Amino acid sequence: MASKPSIMSQHEKNALKRAEWENLRPEIRRLYIEENRSLKETRAEIYTMSGFQASTRSWQDKLSEWSFKKNIADRAMQFVVSKEEECARQGKDTVFRYGGFEITDQKIQNYKSRNPQAVASHPNPATHPEITYSTPNASGSSSPPEENRTYKTNPPQILLLTPIDEWLFDEHRPWSLYDFCANRTNHVDKPATNDNIIFEDVKEIEMPFKERNDLAELCGVGKQPFWISNPVTETEAQDRAFEDAAMMEVFALQGKLVKCLSRYEEHSPQALDIRFLLAKALNGIGAENEAESHCRRILDKDDQNLSVQTYLGMILAQNDRLEESTKWLFIALTGFLISFGTYTLEENRWLFDMIYDLFKISIQRDWVPLTDCMTEMMATLRKLKSDSDIPQICPQLFIHGFSFAQKCNLIGLNNSAKLLYEYLLEHSCTHFVNNSHPFEKAIAHQRYGLLLRKESNWTSSAQQLLLACRSAMKSGSYDRRLVVLLARIFNDLRPHLAAVPNEADTLAKNIELMLARMWYQNHTSKHGRIAQLERYFESGLPIHFATFEPSAISHQVAHLTLPLRTTETSRDEGEQASTAGSIRTMTRSLRKSPIKSEAKSLSTSLSENTSGDGSHPSGTTMSDDILF
Repeated sequence: MASKPSIMSQHEKNALKRAEWENLRPEIRRLYIEENRSLKETRAEIYTMSGFQASTRSWQDKLSEWSFKKNIADRAMQFVVSKEEECARQGKDTVFRYGGFEITDQKIQNYKSRNPQAVASHPNPATHPEITYSTPNASGSSSPPEENRTYKTNPPQILLLTPIDEWLFDEHRPWSLYDFCANRTNHVDKPATNDNIIFEDVKEIEMPFKERNDLAELCGVGKQPFWISNPVTETEAQDRAFEDAAMMEVFALQGKLVKCLSRYEEHSPQALDIRFLLAKALNGIGAENEAESHCRRILDKDDQNLSVQTYLGMILAQNDRLEESTKWLFIALTGFLISFGTYTLEENRWLFDMIYDLFKISIQRDWVPLTDCMTEMMATLRKLKSDSDIPQICPQLFIHGFSFAQKCNLIGLNNSAKLLYEYLLEHSCTHFVNNSHPFEKAIAHQRYGLLLRKESNWTSSAQQLLLACRSAMKSGSYDRRLVVLLARIFNDLRPHLAAVPNEADTLAKNIELMLARMWYQNHTSKHGRIAQLERYFESGLPIHFATFEPSAISHQVAHLTLPLRTTETSRDEGEQASTAGSIRTMTRSLRKSPIKSEAKSLSTSLSENTSGDGSHPSGTTMSDDILF
């Protein structure tokens, strides 16, 4: 039976903590004293190096214990200046030390130039207990330091005459002087005789995360003692406490990340989770650049993390980088639509709330079409009652995504539109069960192809046109206007495809045959003729469309069309047998006769009665939204 691990006593813990401090002492001295780093920077560097953490008060106590002081009080400097001038008159060079560290001649001269009155008003100041000095002789050795001759006794006990002294000797050690002043109730302050003494005592204390030049913010710097100044309000105290807690959280997460990376790879889930928490903590204290950097490092390892994508967009939007934040908005929205079926209802709601918050601050108010799309999608999401409703609602969300893509294209967000079309169409097969919504897919392929055509991406545009034809064929709900529109688009693409070898030529032939099938299927449908005529007279289309005589086209298509797989259910078994026989007849005819010349005659017939977008001499400009 395994024995339980022994519990470390508090004494042992304190001893271990002291040992850690002593091990880090040389490094802390190098950073804080030699490199003149701030307390905040020193703590952060120590965390990064060793993962060591301690409270701000512990740091202040330890620095005071080690005499790691960078700021010398005026009384001490007055003594240094006075003694230096006295030794200079005697022809002696003097080396001064404060807290074990040498005070340079440059520092002394700087003080004399900045404070000439203070030096003149104190010609013979009292010896300062923390200042030692020695006078090197001609051989290079120095005389014993004055501390061995002048100050051997302990300093006298200081009476608690001022609030500063009382605060310094308070064993409970409140977080800051502000808190101490705000919480004092039954204390009668005794007036001090010299405000400068109070100020020098304050300068001895380095406030949390403050530099030397920030101490002017302390109460009491001015013409009146600090206790006459107004104490901080409760709200200010709470804000300060919140800021301190946020800073401590950052330090703690930095230490956790260092330890985690020592055990796991950078791309591990554990490391990525801690890095994301650190990014949010950094953003909370106003370090947006560091937070953005951590988010991008996460996405380099996990580019499908919707939470990080959305949060990065929020950081960019907060800094008025709306173009970049809009890009990340639609990246996150696309991922949300694709992965909607893999999350629970609560997870989807949480993700959508994040995306919607980003939407509100990224999208300009005059982009009404996008706002309308978002409103429609929210109405669909409200229909969800349980996890079992998620699969049924996925196709409708994809249709909302297609609508977002179209609106993005209309207002000039072409890259976002391409992203939505590309990934939604790629994953539509897994979300549209049993090839449902083929007509919506046909429209999406057609619009995506037009978007690619604007970029002169002719081959990809033709591929989308072919997919649009196939989806329309599966729907069985298209009419002649759609065939004419697709034929117009094809005629615009034909000259550009002719300049591309082999693959584009095969692609063009497939589109020709698909258009011929669609035309034939539309005109030979048993119940389609009457509906087609009604739609024709209601549409007000030009009369020249009537030149597409069904009898003439049907005669040519009978020799051109490949075996057709229609999604429409035949009305009776006799019709199925007739259709199968005609397909076998057309197949034998295709094996015996060349296709190219007859396909060309059909495409020529379509070309004579359709117009393009002006991209070649025979076409005229056509709006992308002529039908949709």
